[in-house]
Amino acid sequence: MLMHRPQSTPEAASYIERLGELLDDCRCESYSLHDHSESVASLAEMLAVGAALSESDCHKAWLGGYFHDIGKIFVTRKIHFKPGALTSSERQVMRQHPALGERLLVGSAFESVAPIARHHHERMDGTGYPDGLAGNRIPMLARLVAVADFYVAYRENRTNRRGHSHSDTLILAEGAAASGHLDPEMVRLLVQTADTLDLPVAAASVLN
Repeated sequence: MLMHRPQSTPEAASYIERLGELLDDCRCESYSLHDHSESVASLAEMLAVGAALSESDCHKAWLGGYFHDIGKIFVTRKIHFKPGALTSSERQVMRQHPALGERLLVGSAFESVAPIARHHHERMDGTGYPDGLAGNRIPMLARLVAVADFYVAYRENRTNRRGHSHSDTLILAEGAAASGHLDPEMVRLLVQTADTLDLPVAAASVLN
């Protein structure tokens, strides 16, 4: 299995271990933020390799996927695991997690992937958040991680729904690209990579 986990310094390894523990604390009976993040990291890396990106960018794709939702550790469990629709004020709280994640990563050993954490909820048509960036103004690796995040999120069981099948999720991703949400090139890459998807065993319990 491809894995570009950081192995540079003891300090970096210690930092990712501490943040991994925080991700693992954010769980409920049917969902684990840590498992979600590991699945997104693995798929983001696979997409980066499929796109023939540099070794450095493949490394960043894994890290960016792993840390993309790290800002959610600041969101209350009541909101994060609410079984029904969020209220307007709750959505505003949830929408703070990209900027909070960026703030946590800046100044750390993984500052290079802070833009991925900040921009993975931007949309190609400019209607995303937190900055309303559009098209190629969204960092390339953030667009890649957004597609990985979309795929994994729709495959997972959540508190209010069952996960979608692999084929249905690909159809949803293509629809999201057509509607201006996801990068069409990254979605094409996802579809081309579909037959080789090999998500971690840790995620098997939440995949159909």
